[in-house]
Amino acid sequence: MMRALLIAAACSCVSITTAPVHAQTVPGHRFSESLEQYKFAVSRIIHNRMQTSFYRSSLGGISIVTFDLDRHGTVKKASLRTSSGSSNIDSMALKAVPVGFQFPPIPEHLGITDIRVTVPLRYGSNP
Repeated sequence: MMRALLIAAACSCVSITTAPVHAQTVPGHRFSESLEQYKFAVSRIIHNRMQTSFYRSSLGGISIVTFDLDRHGTVKKASLRTSSGSSNIDSMALKAVPVGFQFPPIPEHLGITDIRVTVPLRYGSNP
């Protein structure tokens, strides 16, 4: 029962990340005043990376990944928060946000030097 609720919540989060976000494609563009919008843009970048065939799988599942970004937007640490139940899917989820991967820098106006981001990643034939 608890796993079903967690999966339902994760699916609703994944569907939120499908709305268009263009801020990360404009060099020097400042994200809005919200930290949540920055995190949303980061999750959108991951979602776009998942559209390649490398991240597709005939198996379905949801892995929840947590990762730390420094002020430059570099992934310093990534871990699996919740397993999908499949080691292959969990491995793909961790490869979607490898240590050293570069996201846009955290906007200076937010006044933070590092953040932790948690993103549910849904895998299947059409993520």
